[in-house]
Amino acid sequence: MNPIDSLLAALGDDPSDEVAWQALADALEEAGEPLRAELLRLTRRLPALKRGARGRAAAERRVQRLLLDGVRPCWPQIAN
Repeated sequence: MNPIDSLLAALGDDPSDEVAWQALADALEEAGEPLRAELLRLTRRLPALKRGARGRAAAERRVQRLLLDGVRPCWPQIAN
């Protein structure tokens, strides 16, 4: 199992582990997927930013642009 798969499995067990989310973003970057890492970091940061907070609108626009450009989000998936 590669590091990304290991982190995704751990996050499936405990999605509140912020250190694992950051490690996943780092692993994506190291695997040559910097845009997915950026998208992950932004989506983890956005809920903490209140509406109207400095930087929120720019972060939202960047998330939208990344998604429109076809960057795939990275999070645990459960298969049945």
